[in-house]
Amino acid sequence: MDQEMFYHVFDYLHTLSGHGSSHVKDKSDRATVEKVLDKKTRLIIFKLLNSKIFEFFNGCISTGKEANVYHATCCNGSEKAIKVFKTSILDFGNREKYVSGEFRFRHGYCGSNRRKMVATWAEKEMRNLTRMYHAGINCPQPFILKSNIIVMSFIGENGIPAPLLKDAHIGSTARQLYLDCILIMQNIFRKCKLIHADLSEFNLMVFNKKLVLIDVSQAVESNHPMAFEFLRNAISNVNAFFRKKGVTTFTIREIFDFVINPDPDSDDIEENLNRSLKTIENLTTDQLVEREKSNDVFKESFIPQRLDQVYDPERDVFNPEANVEAQLYKEIKINIHQADSESDSDSGPNSSSENEMYNRDCKKMKKVSQARPRDESPASRKNHEIKSKREILTWGDWTGGDSDRYSRMRYENGVQCWNGPARSVEVYLKCGLNNALLSTSEPSRCEYRFEFETPALCRPENQSNSHEHTEL
Repeated sequence: MDQEMFYHVFDYLHTLSGHGSSHVKDKSDRATVEKVLDKKTRLIIFKLLNSKIFEFFNGCISTGKEANVYHATCCNGSEKAIKVFKTSILDFGNREKYVSGEFRFRHGYCGSNRRKMVATWAEKEMRNLTRMYHAGINCPQPFILKSNIIVMSFIGENGIPAPLLKDAHIGSTARQLYLDCILIMQNIFRKCKLIHADLSEFNLMVFNKKLVLIDVSQAVESNHPMAFEFLRNAISNVNAFFRKKGVTTFTIREIFDFVINPDPDSDDIEENLNRSLKTIENLTTDQLVEREKSNDVFKESFIPQRLDQVYDPERDVFNPEANVEAQLYKEIKINIHQADSESDSDSGPNSSSENEMYNRDCKKMKKVSQARPRDESPASRKNHEIKSKREILTWGDWTGGDSDRYSRMRYENGVQCWNGPARSVEVYLKCGLNNALLSTSEPSRCEYRFEFETPALCRPENQSNSHEHTEL
C-alpha cells in the first residue's frame, strides 16, 4: 500500500515538472496579460533578463493596435524600449497588403499560425528600422529581435516617453516640423528605397524639437505594387494634420514629385524647400483655389507602375499628350531611375550591409522574374504562349523596288486591332552615318511606317545599283 502511494506521488510530480508524456495543453498556456504577455513571450523576456540585455523590466508605456511598448533599464543606467507584438487578439488584422508583393517576403507568411504571422511582422519592422537607422533617419536604434519582441533605444527621458506628434504642443515650430516631415519621406525613399505606408501624426514623436519616426512595420519597398498609393495617402495625412495647425502646405502632387525626384543639382534642398513654401504663402486666393482643384484631381488619379497598366501604349507613342496616366508613368520611371543612379554613385566601400542585401535581392528578383511559375496551370501556360505569339510581328519580305529592293521591309500578323485588321509595320531604310530612328507614322489604321537610317545601306559611288546586299 505504501509502495503504491509512492509511485502515485512520483508520477504526479513527474507530470508537473513537464517531463511526463501526460501533460495536456489548455487555454492557460495561451492566456495573455495585456494582450501580449503569454507564456512563451514571458519566457523570452526572462531569457533576455538572464542574458543581461536589460536588468529591470518596467511597466507598459504605450499601447497600440499591433503592439505594446514597455520600459526597461540596463545595468549601466541606460533606458531601452521593449516592443512586444500582440499574438492573442489581432486588432490590426489587415496586414496582408503590406507584405504581399514584397520581394523580401516573396515566400509569404503563415496566415493560419498567428504566432508565426506576428513573428514575420516583427521581422519586417526590424529590417525596416535597421535600414532607416543606418541611412541616418531619426528613428529608434534596433538591438535585438526575438520572435515577437524587439529591443530598441528609448525615445524620452527618465522613463517618460516623448509625446506623439498629435499630442505635442508644437506651436511656432509647426512649419519647420512640416518641412522636416517632407524631408523624412524623401530620405526614406531615396536612401532606404522604402515608403512608409501609414505615415501620420500617430507614427511620429517629437523629441528635442525634432521628429522621430516610429512604427515602421508598415513601410514597404519602393517597388511594391501599391507603393505609390501608400505614398499619396501618407502625404495626404501629413498635409491634413499640419493644415489644422495653421500651416500652409504644398499640394500632394508637389510633395509626390519632390519625394521621388528632388532636384539633384540643389546644394541645399531644405533651403529650396523653405523658399518654395514662402512663395506659396504669398499666393492670392484665386491661385490657391486653382491649386486645390489640381490637388483634388491628383487624389483621384490612377498612378500606373507598370507599362501594362497604361490603357493604350500605342496611342501614347504617337500622341503622348492624349494620356495623362502615360505621362505620369513616364515621369515616375525616369525619376526612380535617376534616384537609383545617384544612390548607387553615392554609396562607397562603407555602405551598410542592409543596402548590400537589398542590391543582392534585386539581382535575384530579376533572375527569378524571367521564368514562368512552376505550379502554373496548363490553361494559363497555353494562354501565355498564345499571347506571346500574337504580340510578336512576323517577318514578311523585302518590299523595295527592283532598283533598290533592300530599302524597305515589311512585318505583319501582329496583334489584332479592335474591330479592325492585324497590325503591320512597313520599315523604310536609307543611308546614314548612324543606326537611328528618324520618324514614325500611321498612314492607315493599324498600319505603321518607321523610317530608319543605317550605314549598312550606304554604297560606294562606283558600285552598281543592282548589287544585292547579302549582309541584310
